[in-house]
Amino acid sequence: MAADSERLFMALPLPAAATEAIERWREPLAAGLTGMHWERPERMHVTLAFLGDMPPGRVPRLIAATSSALAPLRLGSARLGAPGGFPALRDPHTIWIGVECDDGWIERVQAALASALTRCGVVPDHRPFRSHVTVGRLHRGATHRERRAIGAALTRGSPPSPVTWIADRVVLYNSLLGGEAPRYVEVAAFEVL
Repeated sequence: MAADSERLFMALPLPAAATEAIERWREPLAAGLTGMHWERPERMHVTLAFLGDMPPGRVPRLIAATSSALAPLRLGSARLGAPGGFPALRDPHTIWIGVECDDGWIERVQAALASALTRCGVVPDHRPFRSHVTVGRLHRGATHRERRAIGAALTRGSPPSPVTWIADRVVLYNSLLGGEAPRYVEVAAFEVL
């Protein structure tokens, strides 16, 4: 990343009750598994759009486009769902917890953001959107056996405690690289009530 750019993404922040439920769920899982890097609770979120490296001069236009795209929409109730993995649950590289809603508002918000950002020149992710919270990633040197062990543990396990919350904002974050893990800094917040 160039020194004169920001690594940006749009996300739904999680309330403490959700991150605490995820922590309780993964504690026994983490104790028996090796080869994982677990996400810190303060960094957990639902990514709606990854913008990548952007020069600071483009940020005001992105904020205006986001505000316009979100204006006619409403957020709503969300809840933690079942665990999953990318590319597959049985042999994952990334472990996640699904985030669900009853009326599809998360998908509508994500689609509106993708459309608005595309008009601003941001290349959209080609993969289908999956509403989730990343909770862990395998270390680069993880073996096939370690991946399979993690997949088996996830398949045998139960989902986190059911936690429901009312989402009230979308946040534009800057991911500051360096140190052990990136740090996320809020650039702008969009209240969507």
